[in-house]
Parts: sequence; C-alpha cells; structure tokens
Amino acid sequence: MIAKLTAGLLLFTYAVSAQDSQRIVVTGTWTPIPLNEADRSITLLPVTVKTSLLTTSWIDLLQLEPSLDLQQRAPNGVLTDLSIRGSSFGQTLVLLNGLRLNDAQTGHFNMNLPVPLEAVDRIEVLKGAGSLFYGSDAVGGVVNVITNVPERRTLRTRTALGSFGAQQQRVDFGSSNKLWSQRLVVARDFSTGFTSNRDFRSLSGAYDLRFRNRLGNTSVLLASADRAFGAEQFYGNFPSWERTKTWWAGIRQELGSKTEASFAFRRGTDLFVLYRDRPALYTNHHAGETYQAALRRVETLNSNTRLSYGVEGLRTRSTARISEIEHVTAEPHMWALTSARSTVFPSLSELVKSFIPEADVNSTPQSPRVIGSRTGGSSKQAPAVRFASRRSPTCTIETRQM
Repeated sequence: MIAKLTAGLLLFTYAVSAQDSQRIVVTGTWTPIPLNEADRSITLLPVTVKTSLLTTSWIDLLQLEPSLDLQQRAPNGVLTDLSIRGSSFGQTLVLLNGLRLNDAQTGHFNMNLPVPLEAVDRIEVLKGAGSLFYGSDAVGGVVNVITNVPERRTLRTRTALGSFGAQQQRVDFGSSNKLWSQRLVVARDFSTGFTSNRDFRSLSGAYDLRFRNRLGNTSVLLASADRAFGAEQFYGNFPSWERTKTWWAGIRQELGSKTEASFAFRRGTDLFVLYRDRPALYTNHHAGETYQAALRRVETLNSNTRLSYGVEGLRTRSTARISEIEHVTAEPHMWALTSARSTVFPSLSELVKSFIPEADVNSTPQSPRVIGSRTGGSSKQAPAVRFASRRSPTCTIETRQM
C-alpha cells in the first residue's frame, strides 16, 4: 500500500513538473524562462474560454490566489485595492504586458485595468519583493497582466441579465493570417445597485495588433475604460459619486533577435463629487499621466550564462482642480461650466465657509464684475461673482455660458 502511494505521488510530481516546464513566465526575470526554473514565488493564472464564462472580470480570477488580499468597494472591478503578503495597495505593482500600469495619483487606481477579461491571455503573480527588477513600488509583489491575439478568426458575443438591474454585454472579434493578427474586445457592465447610490456603469475596450516587419515582431495595444459609480459611504458618511477614466497606448518592437524597445503612455482621470445631489459644494478633478520607455538587450555568453542590460525611463505628472463640474443643459449644443478654484486646498468646512461670507459692519460688499468670453467668434457676457471671507481662503466662482 505504501509503495502504491509513493509511486502515485512520484507520478503526480512528474506530471506537475512536466506541465510547469511547458509554461513560460516573464515576470521577475529579464528573459522568458520555464515556470519550474524560476527562483521566485510566481503563480500563473491562465485565462481560457471556460474561466471567462465563470468570471465577470479579471478581479474574480485574482481571487483564486489565496495570497492576494482584494478589497472591492464596487463589483466587477470598478474600484479595487490589492495587497500581497500584507503590503499596502501602494506597495504592489501592476503591469500590463510588462509595462507599468500604476496610477500617478494614488494606489487606489492601480487596478483600473482598461482591458476587458476576454483580451487577457494569462496573469502572472510575483509574491514577495520585486524591487530589484521594478523599483520601490513593488515591495509587496507584482501582478503582470498579459494579453494575446487569436490564432484564427473568432467572434464571440455574450450578454447577461441579473437582479438589481444588472446588465452585461461582451463582443470579442479576432482575425489572423501569416503576416499579422489582431483582436478587438468591447465590454459593458451596468447595474442600478442593491441600494441607493450604489449604481455603476463600466465601459471598456481594447485593440491588440501583432505583426512582423524587417526589424522583428511588433505589438501595439490601445485600450480605454470609463467607470462611473455611486460611492455611498465609500469615503465616510457621504452620498458621494465618482467617475474614473483610463487611457492606454503601448508598443513593443524587436530590433533583431537580441534587442527590444518599448514605449507606453497612460492617462487616468478621477472626478469625485462629495455630495451627489449637491455637486457645487465639493468636487475634485484629478488627472495623471505616465510616460515610460525602455531599451533592453540580451547577450548569451555560454550555454548557462546570459547577460541582460539596458536603459529605461519613467516620467509622471499629476494635476488637481478643486470644485469643477460640467452640467449639461436641455438646449442642444449648449453647456455651462461652473468652477471654483483656489490657490490652496481647503477642507470641506473651509470651502463651505468661503461660499457664505460672514457679516461685518466694517466691511463693504463687493459688487460683481463681468468677464467677457469668446466662443466661435462671438463674444458673450458671463457674470463672475467673487466672495471674500476673512477666515477662509478666497475662491472665485465663474459661470460661463457658451
């Protein structure tokens, strides 16, 4: 009996080792290597047709890995924080085809993947410090999302209906020949929410193109996502609302068999309204941009030694505007923009005080001044009223009608 168990265990171990030797990973290493040769703790989560039918987003697939702590404020990957082995969400790096996806503003938006699940081929999870390869924001670990194109012409559609007004639509189209391959995926998720102000709408799309030229293989990925959701008590006891947008453009180019160049651009915006029914009280609009480029080369010195070297650069930029919201009017092609800008970032109580001037017998009320604006060659008058308060920062409220 013991001999049979030992033989069965050896057979199972051999089958797992043979399977791992066929799986190639690119996370935590400079060159692609088989999974069983990796000296780091790496988990590979493949995405197949069956897994895509059982999951609604790539967040559901990550939940299969017990070492990942996923904290979702909204379903279907609308807003999620990730922690690996006890690290914070700001100490976990997210990659898209090996290029950095982290948001320049906050780690809360690192999981804003603009690519639908149907366009993902596999997810590689590096558990443990990855700072040697990726920098200080990979202290906890790395999640690398890798896309792929089909080997033949495919067309898949998917629709779903559920409780609380849940709707889901997917379209996946791909084609391939000897010279190039491409894939276009569009996804939509919608729900009215299980309670008041917990509705969400998510739109995402991705286009992946692979072809070969005289220099080598080329891959281009364009993706975008737009997610709006009710943030009831997400950031305190407030009926908030939020909308995030993500744009991604990445390209990889082989320069022969040993050199590869890559470039990626990511832009993310966040529109946050503290009170959904009173957006003029407190509204923030943040925007962050990330530019990255890398040039790497691999030299084979002998059968057991490889030398990898290169250069890479990263530039981030983040801007913020306080209390800016767009309101659509009933008239076609007409919209009004109401904004309040200050040179400092006041708290909510200070901002409210700035809109309500205090009574002062020695102060003289300021009269409104008129600012002219020009749109489409015609000049129109738009009132602009300035309120001043001694105990709060000065803000300017401008209303422009175009």
